[in-house]
Amino acid sequence: MGTPLQASTTEIYQGAITLLEGAKGNLSSSQGRVRDSAAQLSVDYSGPDGRAFQQVLEKWMNEVDQIKFTCDRMIDQLSTSMSTSGTTQADAEQLVQRQGNLSATEQAYNTLTG
Repeated sequence: MGTPLQASTTEIYQGAITLLEGAKGNLSSSQGRVRDSAAQLSVDYSGPDGRAFQQVLEKWMNEVDQIKFTCDRMIDQLSTSMSTSGTTQADAEQLVQRQGNLSATEQAYNTLTG
């Protein structure tokens, strides 16, 4: 069973992950709308300036792809950190409980022997 600290820490990690997933979804949605507009513009706007505009849009799309990739990496790292944090806290809780169950003599002996 987790402690209130574990639950709070997990909640913070999960909140950050949810925000990043939302941001990535919003970026994908915007990218889709821009892609649709660009497809229509490529038909209506086909001169040299239209091609230059298409190149700008492609550059923007690539930059958005990089941001989405970074969001994925951050989500992965936060998930790993959340798991590691939970394990560390559980291990520390077990250690404290074991120490609490030792007699004063056992604690003194363990302290002296390292």
